[in-house]
Parts: sequence; structure tokens; C-alpha cells
Amino acid sequence: MRDAESKVRRGFFWLGASGGALRVFDLAGSFVILWLLTAEQMGLASLAWTVAVIIESFNGLGVGVALVQAEQLDELETDSLFWFSSVVGLLLSLGVALLSPSIAQAFGRAPYWPMLAVASSRLAFMSVALVPMQLLLRRLEFKSLAVVQTLAAGLGAITKIALLLSGAAAWALVIAHAAEGLFTLLAVYLVAPFWPKLRFSAQRTRHFLRFGAKASAATILYQSYRNLDFVIVGKAFGVATLGAYRIAFDVATVPALAVLDVVNRTAFPIYSRIGLGHPAALKRLFLSMTMRLALVSGPLAVLLMSFAPEILTLVSGSRWLAAGPMIMVLCWAAFLRTLTQSIPQLFHAAGRPDLAAYDSLLTLPCFLGSGWLLVTLFGSVLGANAVSLAWIATYLVTLTVLYFMTRSIIPLRALEFAKALSQPLALMGLLFGALSLIRPLLQRALPSPASTLVSLACGIGLVFGYARFVLKIRLSPKARPGGRRDSELELERDDD
Repeated sequence: MRDAESKVRRGFFWLGASGGALRVFDLAGSFVILWLLTAEQMGLASLAWTVAVIIESFNGLGVGVALVQAEQLDELETDSLFWFSSVVGLLLSLGVALLSPSIAQAFGRAPYWPMLAVASSRLAFMSVALVPMQLLLRRLEFKSLAVVQTLAAGLGAITKIALLLSGAAAWALVIAHAAEGLFTLLAVYLVAPFWPKLRFSAQRTRHFLRFGAKASAATILYQSYRNLDFVIVGKAFGVATLGAYRIAFDVATVPALAVLDVVNRTAFPIYSRIGLGHPAALKRLFLSMTMRLALVSGPLAVLLMSFAPEILTLVSGSRWLAAGPMIMVLCWAAFLRTLTQSIPQLFHAAGRPDLAAYDSLLTLPCFLGSGWLLVTLFGSVLGANAVSLAWIATYLVTLTVLYFMTRSIIPLRALEFAKALSQPLALMGLLFGALSLIRPLLQRALPSPASTLVSLACGIGLVFGYARFVLKIRLSPKARPGGRRDSELELERDDD
């Protein structure tokens, strides 16, 4: 268990460092978007992204998850999975390109069908990179994964900014989205090249596909409801409002989802290595991961609610003024979302991807129902924030149901789960109270931009200080003296 937690810390460090670099790249691109794009142009790009992301959820039909989870893996299996995922991805990408005129017509934007075709081409690159990426994850080579992610994101950000500055408008975002898939493929072959032999075993592939199909169904459902809000906002309130909602969504949720990505990439392979044979160790690691996730995403929600709308106005003036109120609601939806979306990794690692599918099956109708009700009853008053509130209602229900589903995997008591969240919630309360006291004082003493930045710095300092000196959490990995090699997992015997 101690060695597993050491791997978690290393995974957090490397993937967290990569996630931090990715956010810097995103931030640079976001500033250019705020300066150069209109809400309608952002809305058009969002429509293309929505379709492309849903299609990309079919990548490999879940065999990547099965590859990481498998106890044994030989070269024939990895070769077969590579060719399977590559061919399926290429066929799906071509299929979307052929259907893109009809899809664009359904959205009422027929002239923009080439955007859909270009955005969906990302899947062809990501399908070829799938097996090499999952092999790195299976071997817990988090440093190499971080390098791949950072290279791809950096080149993608440079492409996006260059195209925006050249006047490509919405096309800049679509092309950069597809290009990042190509950069991921090139980066993974630079860091950890994988050259399969020209051979294929249908029998071996079916073995992985049987498990992977369940995981794939959960992913497809997840990506469908995750992007359904863009469809609802675009249809109910128009493309310009969709552009403002997309900016608010990215500002409020992308940082939290970056944290979630680090946690999930770290947790899944380690959960898989521990296995169901050690339920007490699995529970302890799950609670530790939940606490760490909430310690980052919770204070982040408080900071975003307090500062993001004001900073957005300072950066872009009144252009994106409509996004401010939506950010203040969506940041809390993002916090709840990180808590719910970390749990399915435990289901996959325990060999129960069907539970992850049930989660998505629950969330999709819950969001559809609450979204339709709030938009119908309060859409004229709340605008697109009706959809934001629907997310909060949905994730509260989902988190409750997921807790009871988790109890079928590990012996988890409600008090234990609440205790794991108690310290993050205490930090969030402390941060909110401190900012409520500090900000009025600074606003009277300093001009607006300076008071905002100093208040933000104080808030961030409080979070880091609390984590380091109160919770005793180190911010970098530290090897245990005399410890085992990384390839060994020490598991305590489960006597309870």
C-alpha cells in the first residue's frame, strides 16, 4: 500500500506538471480567442468540437482500457489491438467526413460542414496512438506520458495561436483540434516508439473487445451527455449564446477537468495492480485519491467563482460579459463533476465496466430531464444558466448513486467517505471566509486590477500553505529511503 501511494505521488507530480503546462498553453490560446473571436465564431467552432469529441469516444471501442486492466499481455495481442484500433479509427473518421454535410444541415449550419470533417480527422491520429499510449500507462511510465501530453499540447497551442493571428477565426480552433491528434501521435512515437508486426488475431482481439465494449459504452454515453449541453444551448439560445457558454464552460471546468485527468490516469493502472484481492488496500487508496482530488478541485472552484468573471472582464472588456454569471455556477458543477467522474476508474480496474455504463445511463436522462425542465420553466429568466444549474442537480444525484455502487466493490462506509471530504470542505470554507474579509479591504486600498491580483495571490498562498503546513502534503515526489523498485507493489494484508 505504501509503494502504491508513492506511485500515486509520482503520478500526480509528473502528470500534474504536464497538466500545469497544458493549462499555460490553453491560457495563452484563450487570451487570443478572447481578443480576436466573436461569440458566434466561437459557437461555430463549438458545434464542430461537439460532434468530433463524441465520435472520438469510439476510439478503439474500449480495447485500450482492457489492455491496461489485463493481467497478462503478449506481443501478438498488442499487435492485434494496434491494427484493430487503427483501422476502426480510420473508418469512423472517414464515415463522419462523408456524413458531415447531413450533420451540419441538422444543426442549421449547412455551409460549415467542412469544419465537421476536419475536426473528426483527429480520431484517425488518436486511434494509431492509442496502444502505445496505453502501454505507457500500463507500465506506469507517468513521466513519458507527461512528455507526450506536453509536446502535443504545446504544438497544438502554437498552431492555434498562429492561425488565430493570421485571421483564420473559427477555423483556427478546428484545425488546431485536429492537429493536436497528429502531434500526440508524433510525440508518442518520439518518446516510446511501438512498431507492430503485420499480424492479427481475431480471437485474441475478441477477448479484449468483450471487456472493452462495456467500457466503450460507458465512455460513449459519458461523452454524449458531457457535450449535450452545447447542443441544448445552441438550439435554445442561438450560436452567439453558445459561444459565450463555451467560454464560461472552458474557464470554469477545464482546470478542474485537468486535475481529474491527472487523478484518473494515475489511479486506474494502480487500482488495477492492487486488484479486488485486497479490498481494504483498495479502499484506502480510493479514499486517499478522493481527498487529494477534492483538495485541488474544491479550492479551485472557490477561486474561480471569486475571480474568474472579474479577470475575464479585465482581459476582454464587455465582449464576453455574458459568460461571467455562467462561470460562477459552472465552477461548482465542475467540482461535483470531478468527484463523480473519478469513481468509474475504480469500476474499470475492478473488472466492472458495466457499473460505469450504469453511471452514464443514469446521468444522461437526469441531465436531459432537469435541463429540459429548467430551460422550459426558467429559460427566459436564467438564460443559458438554466443549463448550468441542471449540471449541479444532475451531479448531486449521480454522486449519491455512485457512492452506493462503490460499496459493491469495496467495503466503504458513509462516514469514511465523508471524512475523506471533510478536510477539503474545511479548506474551501476557510478560503471563502478569508477572501470575503480580505477583498473589501484591498479594494479600498488598491485600484481594481491590483486589488484583484493581490487578493488572488493571497488566496492561492492560503491554499498552498494549508496543504503544506496543516495537512503536511508535499508538493513533489520523495522516494522512501531503502524503498523497493518502482516495479514492485507492496500490499498490506487485508485482515478486515
